[in-house]
Amino acid sequence: MQKVKESVPSSTTRAVFTDSQFWVPVAVLALGILLLIYLH
Repeated sequence: MQKVKESVPSSTTRAVFTDSQFWVPVAVLALGILLLIYLH
């Protein structure tokens, strides 16, 4: 894994990584784009 920037608090980083409301749309969007690229 890459080293996290020292300027970012670990608590904030942990909150972002555990925020499903943020990651679910991002994952769906990424999968959609990959699917479009794969189909084309």
